[in-house]
Amino acid sequence: MPMGEAVKKAFVTGGSGFLGRNLIGYLGRQNIEVLALVRSIDARQVVERAGAKAIEGDLFSEDVMARAMADCDVVFHCAALADDWGKRQTFYRINVEGTESVLRAARKAKVSVLVHVSTEAVLCGERRIVGATEDQPLARHPSGLYPWSKGLAEKAVRAAATDDFRTVVVRPRFIWGRDDTTVLPKIMEAVQKGMLKWIGGGNYLTSTCHVDNVCEGCLCAAEKGRSGEVYFLTDGAPVNFREFISQLLVAKKLTPPKSLHSLLAHHDFGAYFRRDLVFAANLRVASHHRDGGQVDRTRSHS
Repeated sequence: MPMGEAVKKAFVTGGSGFLGRNLIGYLGRQNIEVLALVRSIDARQVVERAGAKAIEGDLFSEDVMARAMADCDVVFHCAALADDWGKRQTFYRINVEGTESVLRAARKAKVSVLVHVSTEAVLCGERRIVGATEDQPLARHPSGLYPWSKGLAEKAVRAAATDDFRTVVVRPRFIWGRDDTTVLPKIMEAVQKGMLKWIGGGNYLTSTCHVDNVCEGCLCAAEKGRSGEVYFLTDGAPVNFREFISQLLVAKKLTPPKSLHSLLAHHDFGAYFRRDLVFAANLRVASHHRDGGQVDRTRSHS
């Protein structure tokens, strides 16, 4: 699929997750046929409800994936182990070797484009980052096993780029929106138990990316992203972290905590949220219409 052409058929990994099932629905609304990798009955039900054809297998079922990918224009690789804790070898197996397996399957199927969903966390290390662009080097000492493994996966994806295999990396920041089964439920549980407190008052700027914007950004990257490149995905203008989280909680009929403790004394969301990153570039979705998406550079915070 040459750059600039519209996607007609896509293969999705991680389709039963928060982003994956929203991506399936979004692609379907663009009249794009979607196939999604599943490894359980529950996952099959989720992706089929979202509108995809389920393909049974896992990230290491290369032949299965290759056959399913054969007529696809693009692969969206959303699957990942994103836990806060775990074994190093498990993160490496799923996030690095799993990505390499998907790449091999895509090449075997002669798919022309692969979009890899990564994270801004690959930049998080021992020092604060301000004014970062996509050219910012990966953290030398990543802040955890998840960003460490995702950074290695990014390297594999970018290294796989060739003249006839366009690979693009997207880094959404703080995905939020309907049907969130990841971050917001944890925050809500902490609030209900009286365990959530603000770091330094919570009054710092951060970038966010609504799940609809992540989906549109992924499609934009597939159709217009440059091979071997990385793009941040955000909602645009940065927001006050405390105000943003408070609005989400109020929408769920919960009262935000008023404590101004300098640490999250009872519930460690600190490592997840206290990323005072200031990004100088991202992939901006110019409108809410498919034809309006564009690869562009703009200033954002995270």
